[in-house]
Amino acid sequence: MTTNRILAGAALAVTAGAFLILGPALGLSPTFAGVIDGPVGSMGETTSSPTLSEPSWEASNWWTYKVTLGDDAPVHVAVVVHDVDHEGIHVGTNDSNGFMGLPIGSTFSHDLSPRFAGETWRMYDFPLHDGKAWDQSLFGYNLNTTVEAMELKPSNGAEATKGYALEANAYSQTVATYTYHPEAGWFTELSIYDPQNGERIFHAELKDHGSSWDQAYFVTHSLHEVDIAYPETLPGDERFEVPDGYEEAHVHLRATVSAGAADASVHDSDGEEAASVRVVAHGFDIRTASVDNPEGDWRLSHVGSGHGEVILEIFGVQSITPEQAQQDPREDRAALSPAAPVKDSFETEHGARVTTLDPGSVP
Repeated sequence: MTTNRILAGAALAVTAGAFLILGPALGLSPTFAGVIDGPVGSMGETTSSPTLSEPSWEASNWWTYKVTLGDDAPVHVAVVVHDVDHEGIHVGTNDSNGFMGLPIGSTFSHDLSPRFAGETWRMYDFPLHDGKAWDQSLFGYNLNTTVEAMELKPSNGAEATKGYALEANAYSQTVATYTYHPEAGWFTELSIYDPQNGERIFHAELKDHGSSWDQAYFVTHSLHEVDIAYPETLPGDERFEVPDGYEEAHVHLRATVSAGAADASVHDSDGEEAASVRVVAHGFDIRTASVDNPEGDWRLSHVGSGHGEVILEIFGVQSITPEQAQQDPREDRAALSPAAPVKDSFETEHGARVTTLDPGSVP
């Protein structure tokens, strides 16, 4: 079992915004982006800014990134589009631990918005154009994103062409800078900064991209979601079962408190603690864990007061073989899709909302 402390924040929790952007860094798609409308002259000309419409993707599109986290040695991460349907874009990676252990699920919306620890983060707001800006709330804090049109290289060694540079700020502090290039179809570079001292703590650079991935990779299936709101929910234990057929389970656990306290821990089928969070007064705490042989009965213990919430997400990990990866995405891959309709949703005796999803048969 591996457990990671992803984020913790207090009164000024802008680090949440920073790592929120980290998820897509390791997890969505490029190649076959949208269309740029309007004049495209050189950046120095007084023409109107180009506007980028919402991009689109196909199964088997892939991207490779060189990723550096802090002082660690760089690693190479491959991101693969597993399937695209009406629910969104389902992606996988070459690492069974998911997106570098971050609390990112496998499904993104068609406008590239990922789910991060139970909340949706709007990384882009299409159509993009020079000077555009938008605000959003994440974990109770305001994040402002601005767009600037400029020339960017769509991949390693390519010539620079029209693209977009974006900057995300919280409380006048820069937490992330990143790009979007229509030829690459996703970001070509992403940097995350420590809002306290301005040091760069994460960097991802696009190395290559293509349209026909034919190697093994991993996808995740959403199995359970537990939503606990205070003061409506009483302290207690919520129990659920992880079915067999999965090599690992990913645990995403978050507590957010605006006033009060929250304490929660999740235990796997062996009774071992997989992850725990605790927040007092104001702030949030996010943890992830990866558990081998996860099938069996699990338990979430929680207690809270004041105003806040605890969110738990459980994902099953499935490996895709090279033979499966080479199947025709338009015909055979539907059987491998991690789309999971709701099987059951109910309120427990303590007031927690438990949603069990139906991943269907696991190939």
